Amino acid sequence: MPRSEKQTGRVATGENQGVYKAQLSTDGLALEITIYDMIGVTWFGAGVTAKKVSQTLRENPGVGRIVVNIHSDGGDVFEGVAIYNVLRRNAARVEVHVDGLAASAASVVAMAGDEIHIAANAMMMIHNPWTWASGNAREFRELADKLESIGEA
Repeated sequence: MPRSEKQTGRVATGENQGVYKAQLSTDGLALEITIYDMIGVTWFGAGVTAKKVSQTLRENPGVGRIVVNIHSDGGDVFEGVAIYNVLRRNAARVEVHVDGLAASAASVVAMAGDEIHIAANAMMMIHNPWTWASGNAREFRELADKLESIGEA
C-alpha cells in the first residue's frame, strides 16, 4: 500500500515497548494499523485500547479498507472485544495480518477481519479465560462464575 507522511498514534522505541501506529495510504483510501503491543492498559500505562483505535478511525474517516497488522501476547479480553466491535462497526473492509503472534485477547481482535491472513510461521493462541486473584472463598466462587460466563460468550 503506498503510504503518506501522515501518521497517527504512538510509536514507542526501546526493546520492551510496544508499537501502535496508524498510517493512511497516499490516496487516502486505506488505513494501516499496526498493533505490536499488549491489548488494554498494562501496569506501566502502555497497551492498545479501544479508545485509541476508535480515535484513529475517527481521525481517518471515509477509508474503504483497514489493514490491521498484529503481533501481540494478548491482554484484557474485554478491551479485545471492544477493539473487535470498533473495527466491525466501521464501514470499511477489514483485512487482518497476524505477523508473529495473536494470543489471547489479540486473537479476539484478529477475528474482526473480513479477511484474516496468518503468516506460515506465525501463530494464533486461543485459550479459556483465566485470571490472578486474591480473596475469600465466596469471592473465588463469584470469580469462577464470571470466568465461566466469559468462556461461554
